[in-house]
Amino acid sequence: MAPFETVNVKSKEDGYKVEVVLVEEGDSVKKGQELVRLDVSDYEVNLKKAETELLTAQTTLKKLLEGATELEITQAKTSLEQAQLNYQSARVQFEQNQKLFESGAVSQQELNESQNQMEMYKQNVISAQKKLDDLLDGADTDEIEVARAQLAQAEANVVDAQKKIEYGTITSPIDGVVIAVSVEKEDVVTQAKTLITIGNLDQMKALVAFNEIDVPKINIGAKAEITLAAFPDEVIRGEVSFISLQSQIIDNIVTYEGKIIVPNSDRKLYPGMTVDATVVVNQSENTLLLPLEVLIEEDGKNFVLVPGLQKEPNKVPIKVGLRNDEVFEVLEGLKKDQEVLIPTISIQTSQPNRNPMGMGVGGPPPNK
Repeated sequence: MAPFETVNVKSKEDGYKVEVVLVEEGDSVKKGQELVRLDVSDYEVNLKKAETELLTAQTTLKKLLEGATELEITQAKTSLEQAQLNYQSARVQFEQNQKLFESGAVSQQELNESQNQMEMYKQNVISAQKKLDDLLDGADTDEIEVARAQLAQAEANVVDAQKKIEYGTITSPIDGVVIAVSVEKEDVVTQAKTLITIGNLDQMKALVAFNEIDVPKINIGAKAEITLAAFPDEVIRGEVSFISLQSQIIDNIVTYEGKIIVPNSDRKLYPGMTVDATVVVNQSENTLLLPLEVLIEEDGKNFVLVPGLQKEPNKVPIKVGLRNDEVFEVLEGLKKDQEVLIPTISIQTSQPNRNPMGMGVGGPPPNK
């Protein structure tokens, strides 16, 4: 016996550490109920960083699309003018040092330092001029495309960080009962590891092996009767829901796995219980039944023996309906309460019987 539906609940990402397990074996749970909480503190830090980068990318793209403000242009012009003044001053100082060097008033080191300072201020002028030109010209297409790509990546990083935090909450995918808890606090989880097993015990499925001889007679939806070792005096009714197409050999007999669905609203059936199953392949009511040993089969025809004249046996043709390993159904050829002979005793056909393929036979032996 097994649950009608079983789900192995796993983590969607590797590397999380279990913070707390919220259920125990046997607990009833609802779909969406939290089962395990994982430590997501590192991912919360990543989310804050991703959100900051997203804000920066949004601001950058907006600025490129809108162009420079008057204040930014004014500040760039002021920076350029200051850089030019610094350069002019450094150049004058260098030219003076050149003359002083020729007269021996300054050293070679002092001359080199003044030259380096002049070159630095010259580069500042070039940079300030470029910044002002860029502001006046506005952003080009390539800059805007790069900014848009950076924004898209920043948005994706935020979504990814949010998902990783969401993955830290493990919930039940179905209504059911906790069958097994396979994780503890501080465990590090992987996507391959089952954390919790949930089963739907409101219905159960009996896993049975159908003999290859019986399989052609059994249809999906056929009624079945289940008995269990735990409840030997009780018959539980269900129906066939599945017959495998793959055979297996059990004790040198070819069988096919089948599943029989049975109700279990009172939850008294447990996974792993052993079962015996009987499948009703055909049913007939108000019928006449005889034991199989009285049936005579010759040349494709069916007969039984009845008392004739002088009580001598007389072979009577009959039409046979349903049959099993013990009894068969008589459709035509006999009357109610008519005696039927077997080698040592005779019996009468039964009264109408409502038990499908039950024996239901009896009667006094004929007079010899």
